[in-house]
Amino acid sequence: MGKVAFVAPKRLGNAVYRNRCKRVLREAARACGLPMQGSKVILFATRATHDSTPQDVSVDMRSILRRSGLQ
Repeated sequence: MGKVAFVAPKRLGNAVYRNRCKRVLREAARACGLPMQGSKVILFATRATHDSTPQDVSVDMRSILRRSGLQ
């Protein structure tokens, strides 16, 4: 079974801000089919994550997964 870690450092802002970022990443990861069998992925939130929709992030995530050979 694969694993996915969601990281939102304190420097991003308060807990509400960081939790929103992690929710966006979680939803995008689900849309991309993560976790995949045998893979370990770390998703790191940035300020842009907070202002993005899960659909925007999942499009970029699919591109990265394709380039890395995971999808």
